[in-house]
Amino acid sequence: MFVSEDWVYILVDRIASKISSQWIRVMREEVVDGKKVANPAEGHPVQAQLEQPNEQQDYHSWMYNVVADDCLLGNCVIWGAKRTSNLICLPFDLTSIEQASDGTIKSYMVSSGKDIGSKIVRFTPDEICHIRRPNPFSRVYGMSPFIPGHKVVAFNKYSQEYLNNFYVKGAQPGIIITADSHVNVDQAKRILSTLESTIYGRQNQRKAVLLPQGLQAQEWSHTLADQQLIEYVRNNRETIINLLQIPKHELSIAEAGSLGSEEYKIALKNFWNGPLRSIMRRIAGALTKFFANQLGPGLYLEFDLSDVDALQEDADQKAQLADKLLSTHTLNEVRSDRKST
Repeated sequence: MFVSEDWVYILVDRIASKISSQWIRVMREEVVDGKKVANPAEGHPVQAQLEQPNEQQDYHSWMYNVVADDCLLGNCVIWGAKRTSNLICLPFDLTSIEQASDGTIKSYMVSSGKDIGSKIVRFTPDEICHIRRPNPFSRVYGMSPFIPGHKVVAFNKYSQEYLNNFYVKGAQPGIIITADSHVNVDQAKRILSTLESTIYGRQNQRKAVLLPQGLQAQEWSHTLADQQLIEYVRNNRETIINLLQIPKHELSIAEAGSLGSEEYKIALKNFWNGPLRSIMRRIAGALTKFFANQLGPGLYLEFDLSDVDALQEDADQKAQLADKLLSTHTLNEVRSDRKST
């Protein structure tokens, strides 16, 4: 689905490219002047492991893999190899989860392929970081956002196949044959067999048709306009966009609001604050839980969004407001007011 459907690929690539360009940091909470502040824990071994997750991938390509799995499958399974300290994304479509009688997870079973004789490798839960999208039907498996709209997603594939078969490959409209009098089954089969050999095929294109007495031919065809196929494709694209909550401004298909307009800035800011931040918090939370023993107390993982231009305007406005409030309020009152907002 990721590579065969154009809009699925475009949207997932847009989300994964944006998130994978932001570094995830080990953060430490400290109390400064009576206020909790978070600062990067420089030189932490978990940070070094995340920056070089395995020998084949750097951080950005690995995080792209994590986000793509989360968006497409609703699940991302990461194996933390203890001997090599590598972080490797396992193929979730080849993974099954073995549960105990009390509902807890016993193991993750990963197959080497979809063939019957494929080898199965088992991983214990403490070796696996499982990032899940919310699923109202299961605590163990996440739910892909494409499950509710799988018919919509597949529509483009079938419509493209239809266009290729009917128009690109040169298929011709059919002919409806009508008779003045009753024709039995044997006569109908004989007439159709004769007509098919003399009418259809490229060698018979543009040739006149001579029918026996009592038979009449009527052309039968349908156009793209009659099918409203373009409208259906457009509607399906809208549904796919809504499944991943991507604003049209991000895809340059918005009907209003040009680049640089206030509407575009608000749409981009909402994109970061909504679906992107939701995915990032889910990834950071799962990795924090997985590395809990290695991180230590007071340390956690969080994405650094300090270089995202769309979010900096809010930070500047808050700083200006705080500066104005200091002329009439105490420092503690300003801090209390900023926390409440």
